[in-house]
Amino acid sequence: MKKILLFIIISISLLSCSFEQGYVVEDGKVYFEKPNVKDFIYNKGRERITDADISTFEILEKGHYAKDRKNAYYEAEIIEEADPATFEALGKMIARDKNSGFFEERKIQDSDGKTFQLITGLYSKDKDRAYYCEDSIAGSDVNSFEVVDKENRVSKDKNGYYRSERKLPIKDPATFTKIKDDFWKDQYYVYDISKIYGHNSEIVLEGVDPKTVKAVFGRNGLLKDKYGCHNGYERVDCD
Repeated sequence: MKKILLFIIISISLLSCSFEQGYVVEDGKVYFEKPNVKDFIYNKGRERITDADISTFEILEKGHYAKDRKNAYYEAEIIEEADPATFEALGKMIARDKNSGFFEERKIQDSDGKTFQLITGLYSKDKDRAYYCEDSIAGSDVNSFEVVDKENRVSKDKNGYYRSERKLPIKDPATFTKIKDDFWKDQYYVYDISKIYGHNSEIVLEGVDPKTVKAVFGRNGLLKDKYGCHNGYERVDCD
């Protein structure tokens, strides 16, 4: 058993080092190469960029973007509407040109390229609004906007808090704090912010006491307050 575990650990380690993705220029042709996994067999998948102009092809700093005199590219895809002369990569999946911002190969609608900038991770902004991926964060105030929990996709501004591109319907933003992962609270309620994507977007955990609630150490997804334990959906045994 120990030998099997050691083999798995070594294999994973080797794979993580060996299967980096990126552009390859070979025999006058341009490819984008990335890991391909099927039935636990790891291969490098290679896709040729048939429209690339080899004489002007340039791999941009972040590695996923490139351009030549005719086009800008995200991995092996041509970025429609991009201006290659002014195109630049801001992050692995965020870029801009003189006209617009881009997420991966997609133009961010209504974005302003001249003021567009990366905030962090998948967040960006321009003079008018903030964005998560290619979606504008409706109602966001760009001057006060900041990412407060990158891992769990939580941001805030003077108007409130947001999960990804959606505003969180919380009662008191001034006392809104994280318990653990997707569990947050203010002085009035405890919330599971992952439920913002549910059919009714109800994120309040009814009957959970915000004054005494805490995360249960060693038990992912479990809360405990003065009434007992709660798993985000119902009361459960604490044992």
